[in-house]
Amino acid sequence: MNLCRVFLSIKGWLFLCRFETYNYVVIVMRVAFFGTPDYATSVLDRLIAGSCNIVGVWTRADRPTGRGRRFSSPPVKIYAEEHGLPLFQPETLRDDRAVEEIRAREPDVIIVAGYGRILPPKVLIVPPKGALNIH
Repeated sequence: MNLCRVFLSIKGWLFLCRFETYNYVVIVMRVAFFGTPDYATSVLDRLIAGSCNIVGVWTRADRPTGRGRRFSSPPVKIYAEEHGLPLFQPETLRDDRAVEEIRAREPDVIIVAGYGRILPPKVLIVPPKGALNIH
């Protein structure tokens, strides 16, 4: 019998995101990750540990911070660069070009952890398995 079970465990920030079948064939889920703050890096780390294929990481653009108004990179950007993940920093997701970037990556699901903006409907309909927002 070839019945599928989906594991997506949410215990704190623990994510095991993969498909398993009873005959031990593992199909890895393609994940588009949207996040910006520090806590989002732990979510991304658990997705990678759970054998997810991260097809792209979307984070907010670098912003000036502090009194000196120096540009600072979001923690998710730093993490993605350290781990060699494809990184995108669009100014807006309402632009058709940004939506086409997401569509070109062919994600199965979108995982959002503190992105900082509401994802528009035309982004949410791209993955066939939908989107999961984590607070």
